Amino acid sequence: MVRGKSRPPAKLSVISEHVWLLENTKAKRKFLVFGNDRRVPELWLHDYGNLKKDVDFYFIDEKGKLEELKVVIKVGTRR
Repeated sequence: MVRGKSRPPAKLSVISEHVWLLENTKAKRKFLVFGNDRRVPELWLHDYGNLKKDVDFYFIDEKGKLEELKVVIKVGTRR
């Protein structure tokens, strides 16, 4: 997030670039691992997650716990 509050357009753009790059490789397993601010990949998944094909998203917390992030679309929210 930008200063912890507003949408981070540059970060969201970089995530999109990485997803596109991974989707266009022949790797058997395609994934991105995020740390620091969990809201950033969650925001990307909320806004664009329905566009990704076969790239998994993970978040690793400060204790080293790895968690898979899923696309969650809340009913009644505007996309």
